Amino acid sequence: MRRDVPSRCARWNGELSADARDRTNRSSAFAARLAMQRMAAYRLSAQLAIGNVMKIAMFIVLCSCLLGCTRPQARSRTLYPEPDPDPTLEQVAKVKPGMTKQKVIELLGDNFFMQDNRMCYHTKHDVNFTMSHSIILSNGIVAQVNSREYMDGPEPMDE
Repeated sequence: MRRDVPSRCARWNGELSADARDRTNRSSAFAARLAMQRMAAYRLSAQLAIGNVMKIAMFIVLCSCLLGCTRPQARSRTLYPEPDPDPTLEQVAKVKPGMTKQKVIELLGDNFFMQDNRMCYHTKHDVNFTMSHSIILSNGIVAQVNSREYMDGPEPMDE
């Protein structure tokens, strides 16, 4: 009596019966369909994950834009703090020899530049004139305060 199931030898030699070939083809087609479905599911889940990430990113961008638009002063202040205004002549007049550098900064602000042992400040005196203040330090203590006036724009022409 002969069976429909081929022997191993027959399978290895490529001598499969029509029924066995049909089963093999159906199982490989089923495996191929299953693999395609798995790939489609992976692709769909990846697309959904990317879509969710994009939604979250858009939400964050939208919130930051809204917060930035509602509080522009607070935002600009934290990003670019405004420098201390130039000291007035009255404030500079209060600086006396013997004061510490820290006391001068508290009084006039930190809008100065250091040159050698001098703290240099500028004050707008008039429309065309500016005062330059040079506070000479000795070991962090004010030794001398010098002020001079100079013209901002071009020299006036003599008539």
